[in-house]
Amino acid sequence: VLFRSTLNGKYMRKSLKTLSWERAKDIIDEWEAAGAPKAKAEVVLITAAMKDCLAECRERALSADTISNHTYFFGRFQRWCDVNNVKNIDEITTAVLLQYFGSVKHKPNTKMTERRQLALLLDFAARKGWITKKDSVSIVDDLPKLKINQVPTDYLDQTEFPLFLNALTNSHTRTFTLLLRWSGLRITDALKLERRRIDNNG
Repeated sequence: VLFRSTLNGKYMRKSLKTLSWERAKDIIDEWEAAGAPKAKAEVVLITAAMKDCLAECRERALSADTISNHTYFFGRFQRWCDVNNVKNIDEITTAVLLQYFGSVKHKPNTKMTERRQLALLLDFAARKGWITKKDSVSIVDDLPKLKINQVPTDYLDQTEFPLFLNALTNSHTRTFTLLLRWSGLRITDALKLERRRIDNNG
C-alpha cells in the first residue's frame, strides 16, 4: 500500500510496506498520533557532535577566548563520558548530567557556565536533527536550580581611588590601572591595546 496524502500540512508519498489495508490504516493512525512517521534516528558520537559544534562556533566568528573555554569544557566532559560509557549524543539525559555534576567539585558559578555550554551543544544537536528540540531544552532545564551567591561590587569614589593607586608598588600595575581608569576599556581589551594607539600628548 502506498501512502499519498498530507500529514501535518506536508505532502508525503511513502510505501507502508504492507498489502493489508487494515494494517495500513493502523500505520497511518500511528503516524497521525505521533505527528510524523517514525524514522530511525541518526547515531552520532558525542565527540563528533562536539567537533562540529566548535566548527560552527568558529564559523560564527566567536572570540578566541570563548572557543577556548568551550574546547576545554568539551574535552573534560568527553573524558567523563568515556569513563562512564556515554558514547552517543542522544545518550545525554538529565540523569547523566546529574551524575556528571555530582562527580565534580565545582562552584555554582562554574556549574552554571557548564550548563550553558551543554545547552549550546544540545541546541546544536537538535538543529542537526540528532535529538528533538524538546529534549535539547528540557535536559538542562530539568536540572535542579543552582543557588548562586553573588557579592555586589561597587566603584571606588574620589577619595578611595587615590588610596588604592598609592598602594600599588609595581609601576606596570599602576600604569595598567590608570589605563583602565581613563580609557574605560575592559581588562581583556586593555591587554591587547597596542602602544602606538596611546596618545602621549594628551
